[in-house]
Amino acid sequence: MTSPLFFTISALVIAALLPFCAGVAVVSSNNTFERRSGPGDVHTSCKKANDVALTFDDGPYRYHLGLSPAVIARCCLSSLPHLCAFCLVDIARTLEKAGVRGTFFVNGDNWDCIYDPHQVTSLQTSHKAGHQIASHTWSHPDLNTLDEDQIREEFTKINMALQKILGVVPSVIRPPYGNYNDKVRQVASALGQSLVNWNLDSEDAMGATPQASKQGYANAADKHQSTIISLEHETVKTTVYDVLPFAIHTLKAQGYNFVTIAECLGIDAYKSTVSPGRRDATWTC
Repeated sequence: MTSPLFFTISALVIAALLPFCAGVAVVSSNNTFERRSGPGDVHTSCKKANDVALTFDDGPYRYHLGLSPAVIARCCLSSLPHLCAFCLVDIARTLEKAGVRGTFFVNGDNWDCIYDPHQVTSLQTSHKAGHQIASHTWSHPDLNTLDEDQIREEFTKINMALQKILGVVPSVIRPPYGNYNDKVRQVASALGQSLVNWNLDSEDAMGATPQASKQGYANAADKHQSTIISLEHETVKTTVYDVLPFAIHTLKAQGYNFVTIAECLGIDAYKSTVSPGRRDATWTC
């Protein structure tokens, strides 16, 4: 027979451990770090049925109405910043004409340097128009190959760049290639950021033809997929000029509601908002 003293000691031990247990995240059998909600989560769908969030990776990068890089450089470094903005925002203008706001997951130093004058103008123009600017890491590495300090540097460098350029720190990160592990989630959580992947891939970065990408949108619309977070790349010319207009038209015809990722998830787009910085010697890749 168990003595009353045993129960008394057991109760005291449990009471002492409860505060520590309350903060422990549940770890599943496959060792995936799980949280009920908040920073560190991985999102692949919207909260409300019928919502679609169009997202674009790997920028800042634009196709510029057929202008050569040399002409664009002269345009953007001239005394005509309004002309520079006109040249640099093909995707943003396509969205705006359709009454749609998109989400741009940008890098710091990938296809171009985020601090280049024309890319700064591009981001500022898109942000001012109401499009969401989010993190796609600084240099687009496979985060699963990095240690904790390297992951943190990838996240914080792009955060600092966007704070300088736009005055914002994004609340969400898209991991390059969609790859993440427990370490990535834990670093994101410590920074107060969540991860966002997708549930409709245009496969443009994998070489899909425009027709194949369009068919993916047509299939999703035909079966009326409940919610959509799409994946496109603003570095693919046919996505900009061919697939995007088709996707907007097709999804609109099925009555979808176009939202930013923040609206899709019911969260703030940015962790913080301050006045943008002034260009100085630190604005370099």
